[in-house]
Amino acid sequence: MSDQAANNTYDKHVLDIPATKAPSQVQITWMARIAVFIAFPSLVGCLGLYMGYLESRRKPERKLSMEVDFIMPFLLALSMAIVVGFQTKGYTTTKVEPLVKWPKVRKKKVIRKVRKEDLDDQVVVEEEEEEIVEAKDPATKKDD
Repeated sequence: MSDQAANNTYDKHVLDIPATKAPSQVQITWMARIAVFIAFPSLVGCLGLYMGYLESRRKPERKLSMEVDFIMPFLLALSMAIVVGFQTKGYTTTKVEPLVKWPKVRKKKVIRKVRKEDLDDQVVVEEEEEEIVEAKDPATKKDD
């Protein structure tokens, strides 16, 4: 009877504790991938082509060029989508992380006291010089 009571107490305790799940990464849907990697760059390319068309109407000597007016804005928008994808780990997080992690730099203040003496060994002037020196983080310091 005591074993059964102990099991019931344990079962109640287990039911009261919420199950902690490992955070599952939400994957980007196919429609969102198409929108980000095809529709967005195509829209930017079309806007570039339209701007080129307006420029060619204003200046008749300028010809409409597919490479300059469509392909270049398309490639720039596509590269921007790819970089943002890398920074957000494939569009799964809202926190943007840099592509390259730079070493942290600490700034420490160095104060030097300068005493100047004249010929009679008397202190004439005391000056304090402040200098800010950048020191690398000791955790990231490498021996050369």
